[in-house]
Amino acid sequence: MLNPLVPIAIIGWLAAGPVLVVLLGARRGMLAAILLGWLFLPVASISVAAMPDISKHLVVVSSALLGVLLIEPSRLANFRPRWIDAPMAVWCVIPLASSLSNNLGIWDSASAVLHQTITWGVPWLLGRAYLGDAPGIRDLALTIVIGGLIYLPFCLWEIRMSPNLHHYVYGYHQHAFIQTRRFGGWRPMVFMEHGLAVALFMAAAALLATWMWATRAERQIFGVPLALPAIALLVTTVLCKSAGAIVLLAVFLTVLLACRAARLRLPLLAILAIAPLYMSARTTGVWHGEHLVNAVAAVAPARSSSLQSRFDAENILAERALERPIFGWGGWGRSRAANASGAKAAVTDGFWIITLGQRGLAGLGAVTIIMLTPALLLLTRIPARRLFSAQAAPYLALGMVTLMFALDSLLNAMLNPLWVLAMGALGGAMTNPTPQPIRRRTPPAPQGSAA
Repeated sequence: MLNPLVPIAIIGWLAAGPVLVVLLGARRGMLAAILLGWLFLPVASISVAAMPDISKHLVVVSSALLGVLLIEPSRLANFRPRWIDAPMAVWCVIPLASSLSNNLGIWDSASAVLHQTITWGVPWLLGRAYLGDAPGIRDLALTIVIGGLIYLPFCLWEIRMSPNLHHYVYGYHQHAFIQTRRFGGWRPMVFMEHGLAVALFMAAAALLATWMWATRAERQIFGVPLALPAIALLVTTVLCKSAGAIVLLAVFLTVLLACRAARLRLPLLAILAIAPLYMSARTTGVWHGEHLVNAVAAVAPARSSSLQSRFDAENILAERALERPIFGWGGWGRSRAANASGAKAAVTDGFWIITLGQRGLAGLGAVTIIMLTPALLLLTRIPARRLFSAQAAPYLALGMVTLMFALDSLLNAMLNPLWVLAMGALGGAMTNPTPQPIRRRTPPAPQGSAA
């Protein structure tokens, strides 16, 4: 039986979110509504007759949208789409083509389009309309850092005491508890869907805090020197015991610092190319992953078997997906191959292979462009001498966060509305028709000189 607090929290956030927006203003209130809802609402979906399920994701995004419509609707009314919005429009309507091409009916088509529009289209729109300038980029970067600091004590508690906070508050575990045991200790889940989602969020907060401290873009947060929160977030990310998040954080920080020292952005562009190259090689069968499995086996034999299982599953799922290559199989698990007994022959883990199976090459192409284009524009449109400056630090760090999410999506499917907000905000900033938002810092005039 569902804990009564679950529907109260889920439905209640539709009122609490707009209140935050009214109290804090459109931009910061919207960020607070999304951040706090994502951090603390239960992982749940409430079924309503003749309507799509009311989920945590739907409520968090919808509450922010309702709030800005109440106090500052002019931003959305005056919003004018640009070329960068085209892939998102395609991504939001692709479920229509997938459902109709598989004869799944109008209701399934409408429900799938609505779900995709809310989970992806709305946060993209909010990022474009409200965060696509220098103050918005800075506020978003600091919001993620603050979110990491808010989650830090909860993570440490679960690392020490076991991941039970969701169970204590809402009466159930949000995921299989057996997956919380890693490397001889506990992997925290707090109030997110999985420990992997928590680890990626903490890694993103650590990256943002460390980079803004290293570039002196921010000196303090809440009166505390930013170095201390950065160190705390770095340590907590390691303690979250997610190998993927730890590797992503280490690689991105190392490459950023090296590129800053050499004033060279080519390595960052190389990282950007990893996801499309991986998906192309795996879909076409050019690369089977044996070299990576062997390399991991030399360091962590236990993890290599898990990686091999993922590659084996991807091979089966890719073969099934390419039976309907353009728009995919649609929903209801139809993209998952079955064995002779009718059981599912492969586990679906990576977002990219799920998308290929459900939405086909058209959907995978659209969402890949969405995830990579903002960072690509950032790396190519800002001169190298400014890219690593303090003024550009929130932009560059958020761009790297979106790339972390893109790479994580090769192995996992952990969507966070903050990552889509970041894509929309960066996309808006980089295609804004107004002058370049990142300028040289003007030196102060000498004392006694004319103003």
